Amino acid sequence: MSLPQDSGNYAFHDLFLESLSLFANKLTNIEGLEIRKQRETMSIATQKRTVAVALSGGVDSSTCAALMKAAGHNVVAITLDLFPSKEDKADSTPKAAWRIADFLDIPHHFCDVQDLFRQHVIRPFVDSYCRGETPLPCALCNQYVKFGALIAFARTLGADTVVTGHYVRKQETASGEVQLLRAFDAKKDQSYFLFGVNRDILPNLLFPLGELTKSTVRSIARILGLPSHDRAESQDICFVGNRHYTDIVQEYISEGDISPPGNIIDQTGNCIGQHRGVLHYTIGQRKGLHVTLGYPTYVTAIHKDSNTIIVGQKKDLVCSSVIVRELNWISPPQTSTFEALAKVRSTQAAVPALIEVSESKMRVTFHRPEYGVAPGQACVLYDKDLLLGGGWITSE
Repeated sequence: MSLPQDSGNYAFHDLFLESLSLFANKLTNIEGLEIRKQRETMSIATQKRTVAVALSGGVDSSTCAALMKAAGHNVVAITLDLFPSKEDKADSTPKAAWRIADFLDIPHHFCDVQDLFRQHVIRPFVDSYCRGETPLPCALCNQYVKFGALIAFARTLGADTVVTGHYVRKQETASGEVQLLRAFDAKKDQSYFLFGVNRDILPNLLFPLGELTKSTVRSIARILGLPSHDRAESQDICFVGNRHYTDIVQEYISEGDISPPGNIIDQTGNCIGQHRGVLHYTIGQRKGLHVTLGYPTYVTAIHKDSNTIIVGQKKDLVCSSVIVRELNWISPPQTSTFEALAKVRSTQAAVPALIEVSESKMRVTFHRPEYGVAPGQACVLYDKDLLLGGGWITSE
């Protein structure tokens, strides 16, 4: 890759970003405002420093690495070795990451975190389904692996800043508090999955894509000639891939723990069928129930103790409040009772709610009904775009 070299002053990154603006008439979604904001995001120092980029080989992390190098920083790439890969494809994460690092001519390191990933992500994922919950492995990975182990490994390479391709914004207040905000691209915003990150490490993190849209990122990657510019985006849980999640669960549980069949119960307490085992179902599920009640039927509750699945209509999924535990605050509230926007699933919009915090838990009372609230998912709070924090939804 032919990138202009740093002439010795930090103004180089301004020149690079200004050069991007020259392509604005060729790009469908790059605007001057986005370029200006991106300049502010990248101003992490008054001089060149060593930064570590979490590199998966996808277009997001590749673009981050290219932008950091173009800004004149000493860039090292780190690819996390999360789990044994059964694939040997040219577009697999290790090979794709190596191609990008080679293209950018930056040092590339692998960090073996398989044991950590198994302990903090895969095992809780399995246990959660076995309890009849709906797990959120990406949030656990961010909390314990991507930002825990990654920062520690980066420091061994002399990097004091870790750069990732997450779509989230970071800002510092006049008092020096570092905050996270929802991404400019609402469709790609990943702040929901970052509620569990330790706020003490925020000064060491950089998210260059927080002010950009996904289409803008692809356009930048195409202009720079990155091999990943047209790489397909995976929507799957990384360690599940093209398999079904139950295949993973059954690999990790012993024969005696395999979820047995049980009764499917309607809202009046009648047994209307048999289920295959609670690990095969999630709250709000409609497909695969194999019962006919004359109306669209959803899983409304899962009771592990009695090994029963409760089904009903969509109205039976209504939830007015929820108890949330294991709280983590990015921007701690000033009072124990306050109003906020609460988001209970990554695909659902945040809704107004009353928050009542008591020691290590909080009650979230929605101002309008929420549907499909599932134990095992996260409840994440916002003040407009500002990420306040969150915790794990319980069955209480």
